[in-house]
Amino acid sequence: MSKFMQSTNFELLRPSNPVLADLGGFAEQYSRPDPTSALVKLRSYIEIMVGSLYAAYGLPRSWQPNLNDLINKPPVTGVGFDSAQPTGTNSAQPTVSTVP
Repeated sequence: MSKFMQSTNFELLRPSNPVLADLGGFAEQYSRPDPTSALVKLRSYIEIMVGSLYAAYGLPRSWQPNLNDLINKPPVTGVGFDSAQPTGTNSAQPTVSTVP
């Protein structure tokens, strides 16, 4: 019996972060029979990933941060979480200019 969850798409992470590879593998296994559990595993995956980014970049954390605060907090802006969103939103909606 294996000591870890084998994954189709997350095995490349195993050498550097086996926990993320395991969580990704569980999410893959649960995706069809139990999608809610797959989302719980992916939420854990995201929490670990965001925590790793904060540690790698030395970003400050608030006293009791939640995931939403960590993702939307100003020090994270430009690191990659929301850098594509403004461009996509602006390009999808026409610019309306008003002439006085």
